[in-house]
Amino acid sequence: MVSPNMPIKFRVQCPACKSFCRCTIPTIGNIHSDDGCITIVMHPESCKHLFLMFLDSRMEVRTTQVIHDATVESTLLHSDLATLLQKEKELVEKHQGAIDRKNDARIETTWQELKRVRREISAVGID
Repeated sequence: MVSPNMPIKFRVQCPACKSFCRCTIPTIGNIHSDDGCITIVMHPESCKHLFLMFLDSRMEVRTTQVIHDATVESTLLHSDLATLLQKEKELVEKHQGAIDRKNDARIETTWQELKRVRREISAVGID
């Protein structure tokens, strides 16, 4: 049995290039998956692959699977009101932060995104 407050340390091998990485999960509370699947990004000095790692109930590595980069284009079909309002709030904060840091590129990108979200809110009819 694994203690929920003890760090979990193990070694995992990248399934793509076979390099090894030492992993530490500070506490089991950091694992937000019911199926024991964790995404691992190897340290840049070891390899540049992204893979999934599946753990068993004793927190031991059972299998790994490389995640191959794929270009996926998606279009939002529908957003609920709560999501839109939360997104607007986050963008206002990011925009203000960019203004405070005088980051012109970030100011413009967050402003454009904020305008897009506000158009969606208007389309829902609650502006």
